[in-house]
Amino acid sequence: MPARGRLLAAACSRSDPGPPLPPILETETVLALLDDPARRSGGNADAPAAEVYEMRMPITGGAGARGPMRALRAPAPFEIKISAPERPADAEFSFAVSVESGDYGGKGAVAFTVEVDGAPVWTRSVDCSASVRAAARTWVADRISLPPGEALTLRASYEGNRPQAPRVSFGLLEFVRDRELPRRSSRAKGANVVLVLIDTLRADGLGTLGNPRPVSPELDALAQRGVVFERAYSPAPWTVPSTASLLTGLTPPEHGSGFAGKNFLDHRLLTLAEVFARNGFTTAAFSNNKLISEARNFGQGFESFTLSPWELSGETMGGVETWLEQKRDERFFLYLHLIDPHAPYDPPAPHRARFAADVPLSHPKDPDNTLTRIFGGRAPPAQELQDFARVTRQLYDGETSYADEQIGRLVTRLQELGLDEDTVIAITSDHGEEFLEHGLMGHVHHLHEELVRVPMILAGPGVPQGKRITRTAEMRFLGPTLMRLARAEDRTGLPDADLLDDRAWLGRENDPIFFTTHHGRLPTPDGTNWGPERALHGVRQADWFYVWAPAAEKAGASREFLYNRALDPAERNDLAAVEADRCAHLRSLIEVWLDRSLGGSLSGEADEQDRADMRALGYVDD
Repeated sequence: MPARGRLLAAACSRSDPGPPLPPILETETVLALLDDPARRSGGNADAPAAEVYEMRMPITGGAGARGPMRALRAPAPFEIKISAPERPADAEFSFAVSVESGDYGGKGAVAFTVEVDGAPVWTRSVDCSASVRAAARTWVADRISLPPGEALTLRASYEGNRPQAPRVSFGLLEFVRDRELPRRSSRAKGANVVLVLIDTLRADGLGTLGNPRPVSPELDALAQRGVVFERAYSPAPWTVPSTASLLTGLTPPEHGSGFAGKNFLDHRLLTLAEVFARNGFTTAAFSNNKLISEARNFGQGFESFTLSPWELSGETMGGVETWLEQKRDERFFLYLHLIDPHAPYDPPAPHRARFAADVPLSHPKDPDNTLTRIFGGRAPPAQELQDFARVTRQLYDGETSYADEQIGRLVTRLQELGLDEDTVIAITSDHGEEFLEHGLMGHVHHLHEELVRVPMILAGPGVPQGKRITRTAEMRFLGPTLMRLARAEDRTGLPDADLLDDRAWLGRENDPIFFTTHHGRLPTPDGTNWGPERALHGVRQADWFYVWAPAAEKAGASREFLYNRALDPAERNDLAAVEADRCAHLRSLIEVWLDRSLGGSLSGEADEQDRADMRALGYVDD
């Protein structure tokens, strides 16, 4: 049956309105006590309670454990008094407690108490012994109705065999209430949205954007019936900051995720999923990257969130197909974070045979060991290194081909369910991948084109067909564009930016686009080795690309690089030494951007578990 016939048949089968759809439940924060430090007093003699961003990562704690959160933290014992605020009668007190392992090596427990006017209303004892497994050190969260009173007291007392108690935290400290939102049916106006992020897919990895090998027939076909952005950019060369920007519309210094050590999404941020839910859309996410998880608060706004770390996209697609069938009678927003073609490069057999048939099975699947040799001053000979990169790129193409096949499977399933003409599909990536273009392999270490230029394709109702947009486009504006296509009217809190509105972008060809990474690596000034990790900030404006590395204690003096992309699209010829005035102008743009953004940034710090996860993904050194 032709696609339209399937659509009509499906529509006929849904003509009976059936039972009413259940409402969407939203928890609304009506008062955040941590926002008003004047209301509280106390702490302990050694360390008065301070407002911090708790960074102990209960990765294995499951959805109910909550991720890192804002908290008051100090060694026990401590007592914090908060003057009772005015609040709606139906608001409940939402909070969480935790014990940090830190360097505590003893045996004991911490008793947490919440009191109103001196009367306990909640108590809990948490084992703080060093023998407690890391996986068990999750937040203990609760939500209670408080009786009327003048003062709220938070108390933590310690009893154990060491004189020095571990640090403990009271997190959230908010008054919240639930509200019901009407859920849109498939008969309502608008369109469904499927947003697919293919992790680590560089723009020219696709045929439609320059790959001479036939690795992406499905995505190329999708591009032909929709819009391709030829110069789309991610704000960072790695997953956490770029995905956070996609879901919030903010730049990394603004949302703080993956910026200066904080690798989670702050729960106070408004996400694309939350705005879709506010508009009545059923929401769900499937993620194959453990950095994009509920434990890191990336589940905000999603009614269901399925994490399958490192699972092949074909294995994930079965659950996606089931979900689509179950939700076909509802307007929905579906987010897929697929891990192919992220290293280790190990394409399934048919795709390896097509694109990497001559690559020995013994060839390393991951470039990390080669990077370790490069950073250690033990780089292989130049020709050997080039051969390694060339062969590795073949494996990468095989993985891209496999991911492309799964996109075709998704499109076919939407057609079979009669959803294709009601659904906008968006394809993008969080960052690219480098294969020695600037001396390294993998990602995260540079801001060059091969790492921050990403594919961006739109197709579906309301999208022009066969259009290619050549102006620069920031991936973080994809969310507002999708909401407009879906006819989601309440877009409050997201940037007012529609990437398909050509008139809105007239005269903005010279708008700067900013980039950043705190895991940057630069060659030493004499070019004989590579320096330590350091922050890199970049800006692209018109034909110019500028990178600034501020002075850092371990990395040394400030450094800068400048490229004219009109004359040097490969970004090889550094003009910083002969374009001092232009460098000063572009550096001032970055400084203003950072100053403006950091004024509302959400700070944080990394803990041991977080560093371990980052190290496993190749983002930090030992």
